[in-house]
Amino acid sequence: MSSLTEAWSEPHNVSFRDREASFQVRTGGPRTGLVGRVVDPAGRAVEGARGELLPTVDKGIESVAPNVSSFELGFERLSGPDGRFEFLAVTGGIWRLIVSADGYSRREQPVELETEGQEIEVALEEPRVLAGRVRDARGRGVPDARVWIPDYMNVDRILHETRTDDDGLYELVG
Repeated sequence: MSSLTEAWSEPHNVSFRDREASFQVRTGGPRTGLVGRVVDPAGRAVEGARGELLPTVDKGIESVAPNVSSFELGFERLSGPDGRFEFLAVTGGIWRLIVSADGYSRREQPVELETEGQEIEVALEEPRVLAGRVRDARGRGVPDARVWIPDYMNVDRILHETRTDDDGLYELVG
């Protein structure tokens, strides 16, 4: 289905009743790629880090499936034992690279893809902690309150979420 000179999304599978279908989305433009390595603050490889490559708002993605947002058309990879990941057959231009791993702060940065096989190193940082207390109008802690941080680029996507304890205390790590 995909051409060797154009970039396409990864296959999306859809089922309806007893039928299944697979489709790809042509993202337009020349094909390029990104090869990266995820490291910890000491420069050691981080295995199992989740890398997401998301289109920017002005990417102009041409969808063959209606009602699919550009945020659903990104690419996702896990880093291997050597910390390496690859995104191949991606359209050139500016993308959002988001890298996260347990025990580290989430890292997000713009990446401009111009040539096939561009390389990047992503250094993760020690996690940050946001802690507090949810109180009612009388100053009492509110138990089981939902506390969350949305993605500033896509408010429907939750980056971190937790619930308060019996005293209204919460802690978000990331």
